[in-house]
Amino acid sequence: MKTYSRAFPESAGWTSLVAALSRIPVDGTDSAAGISIRLPAPGEVRVHHLVYRGAPRPVTKVPSVTLGRIVQCESVLEADLASILDACPGVTAFAEQAAELRYWHDGNVKWHIPDFVVRTGDDVEFVEVKFARDLNREIRNRTQLLQELLRPFRINYRLVTQGAIRAGCALANAEMLLMRGRAVPSELWVIQTCDAIRRRGAIPLSEFSWSVSGSVEAAGVARLIIDGHLHVDMSRQITSSTLVYRAKDLNQENRLWLPAASK
Repeated sequence: MKTYSRAFPESAGWTSLVAALSRIPVDGTDSAAGISIRLPAPGEVRVHHLVYRGAPRPVTKVPSVTLGRIVQCESVLEADLASILDACPGVTAFAEQAAELRYWHDGNVKWHIPDFVVRTGDDVEFVEVKFARDLNREIRNRTQLLQELLRPFRINYRLVTQGAIRAGCALANAEMLLMRGRAVPSELWVIQTCDAIRRRGAIPLSEFSWSVSGSVEAAGVARLIIDGHLHVDMSRQITSSTLVYRAKDLNQENRLWLPAASK
């Protein structure tokens, strides 16, 4: 299985995120970098409760398969991205509202809490989610400034909109995998399944009763895809005829199918 755990807050994934974010000066220190960070209190995942972020709004709760907890989102669009992050095997850790950035712009101090922080391999980035209708010059300027301020710390900042999140089949496929892949298959079944795919090169999902409701084999394959042991073409809708491959020889780029940044 994966060599890391994505269950927060004690997981190796969370620890690696904190270590990467700690490259940024801690809030309250005298920094010439133009930016500092405040992380959650020990044992916490978010920097504060969502009810206190601006005007009160409904919180969309997303049960995460890989984190083993509820991801709290402020919009359906954030929930959509959370599902993609949850199902993407190239994402080794992620968290919502996990840091507050303090930065200086035109002589004024600004504060910003990105919607997500994501780790993919050795790369870490903040991800801000917006509907295209809400984009304005201020948001685009903030995006560009934060990208510049974070670059020396080897951390990226990405702005994504619904057009990227809901493009293609990635979201529908992620939701399907997460719906099916909540149970962890037995170690023996995993070994036998991966060995069968290794010998044959690829096997259609129909041989795992993919179209059968409640199929234990289909659930097991879905979990192995989420966990990064098996691979399917996420650019196409997953059906019974979809071929499943071993993911062992894939590079990091093939294991990622995250939304493109907004222009």
